[in-house]
Amino acid sequence: MNHPYIVKLHEVYEKVLIQSDWANLKSETKEVIEAVKGEPSPSKLIPKKSVINYIVFEYCSRNTLFDYLCQKPLSLNASVFYFRQLVEAMLFMHRTRVCHRDLKPENLLIDANFDLKLADYGFAAKLDNKALLYSCKGTLNYMSPEILNYEYAERHGYNGELGDVFALGVIFFAMLMGRPPFKQADPKTDPHFKLLYFQQFGQFWRIWETQYAHPQGIVIPEGFKTLLTSLLQYRPALRLSLNEIS
Repeated sequence: MNHPYIVKLHEVYEKVLIQSDWANLKSETKEVIEAVKGEPSPSKLIPKKSVINYIVFEYCSRNTLFDYLCQKPLSLNASVFYFRQLVEAMLFMHRTRVCHRDLKPENLLIDANFDLKLADYGFAAKLDNKALLYSCKGTLNYMSPEILNYEYAERHGYNGELGDVFALGVIFFAMLMGRPPFKQADPKTDPHFKLLYFQQFGQFWRIWETQYAHPQGIVIPEGFKTLLTSLLQYRPALRLSLNEIS
């Protein structure tokens, strides 16, 4: 994908590794192999050759967004700066009918110019005409509630684009606050998300301001609150789309 805020793929190549001769193996290694197989021949236990694929991506010298958040929260200006870059990267992906499905600070690299680069497409999926996905992938802290409901998602499907939007909201919150808004988007187990589920937004923000933001000197603008609660809606249909955000 050729986009300024998506990490560039430079090269893919493979290397063939040939099995060492049995005669050159150390006696201790032979004993382990024979014990496992119950016979002295390694021919079926170890492949005669194996192929390793190497993928070379663009080098981002300033680590990941996660590394910065482990030190301290970002300023409001920096949070908005990286939020906008991430929205642009996601808009590009969605317009090519691809969902990332594992958005999190660990997968957001920072290059030498301090620009964001979206990386790691291991869980990415191509959308069908209905924009529905059926396999539940991602990282628990950033997964939307409809994806966490594995049985329902695998049977009825879920909108992958709106799942990415939910993760975007969790990341934006973490940028300014230095930590995610909840451990898991499950109202049955997480008290913070339970407040969002029942749309008790005022109580949700009061808890975060009094227990964390104010002691740390963090000011949460009203516009930030409104945007976040729109991104973190329990029902996918109530969430803002990327087009509405941009």
